[in-house]
Amino acid sequence: MRWVLDLLNGQRVPYWLNSGTLLGLMQEGKLLEHDQDIDISLWARHESGLQALLPHFKKAGYRLLSADYKGLRFQYYFSPGKGAGRRGIDINLFRRCGEHAWCPEYYFRIQPGGASGEKRRDGSGALRGILRFFWRKYISLVPMRVSISSWPWRSLVNRATWWIPAVYFDKLEFNRELGAFIPADWKGYLSLRYGDWTVPRREWVFHRD
Repeated sequence: MRWVLDLLNGQRVPYWLNSGTLLGLMQEGKLLEHDQDIDISLWARHESGLQALLPHFKKAGYRLLSADYKGLRFQYYFSPGKGAGRRGIDINLFRRCGEHAWCPEYYFRIQPGGASGEKRRDGSGALRGILRFFWRKYISLVPMRVSISSWPWRSLVNRATWWIPAVYFDKLEFNRELGAFIPADWKGYLSLRYGDWTVPRREWVFHRD
């Protein structure tokens, strides 16, 4: 995390910490142990600043997986290859629609639980874990671009949309202790996302909750 923050801060690319990364740092004072990614967001209008940094990610041993929806790129996922950190770096691009910020999202249709979130006993959880393992191993070797609105990806994934009041992302502050930008009203934002964010939850499923 420190490496990518120094990179973004040094090149003055506007960003903010998001999702599980922000939650862990504010809830426990550290990254969540079970979270495999560093979650960072930025406005899509600053994508060119991020693209200028791609050679740095490549030199550090990361491999790129990017995703788009109907031609709009919304995600850069940097998978740690040999010599890189142990966590991936997940960067989402948000766009504005009126008073909201939105960003597409996707997840593979094979999931460990049913509609109500209970763990299933039919082995699908183990299968999903195996697929996730090989998926990450593959993208760590071959740069890819996924178009979730085009075949074959649209038949393999479920699509969703982050839909957040833009005021949370319009007003950012630099947290000196973290050395990172975060939403100024981070308590309100975490409450919106997680309810009582002060209570750790180990069974979190983002597309359900």
